[in-house]
Amino acid sequence: MSGFDAELEGALADLAARRLAACRAGDPTGILMADHEWLRPALAELRARARDGVDASALERLVSAIWEVVDSHSRVEEELYFPAVDRLLAEAGRPNPMVMAMAAEHDALPDRRRQLLEALAAGRDPLPAIDAFSRALLVHFDNEEDLVFEDAREVLKGEEGRRLARAMAAFLGISERGGE
Repeated sequence: MSGFDAELEGALADLAARRLAACRAGDPTGILMADHEWLRPALAELRARARDGVDASALERLVSAIWEVVDSHSRVEEELYFPAVDRLLAEAGRPNPMVMAMAAEHDALPDRRRQLLEALAAGRDPLPAIDAFSRALLVHFDNEEDLVFEDAREVLKGEEGRRLARAMAAFLGISERGGE
């Protein structure tokens, strides 16, 4: 295993531990925040490695790891988190139309990833595609954190939060033994 691969494996293990801690705390929003907190520096690392001329195969492995996190994150939001938060806010008399609108922001991500992988495969400068992919993700994270997560945390207290955290953990393959 190369040093790069060992670093990546360690970073993914750290993410798994953060997700598990949030699950154990009954904090479904914390599970999603663990992803955001892992992805922000991962995107910066991707850009730095591309700028430094790291070979395309290493960049492709990092893009693959990032995409696995983004894809599972998006799916758990769309299938479990957003519907639960939307329902609970409506029941509390505090509907937030931004909750379900966040899922629409996911639609651009596969195309941004495809553009990035095409640039790498063609030997083109990947920085513009990395920047577009990163920008789409970072704007989405900011929107979720600013427009949804605070309201969500208020309605996901107690058993509702614990139940959703367990469902999200099962969906994401988070195990109590600490692995994914």
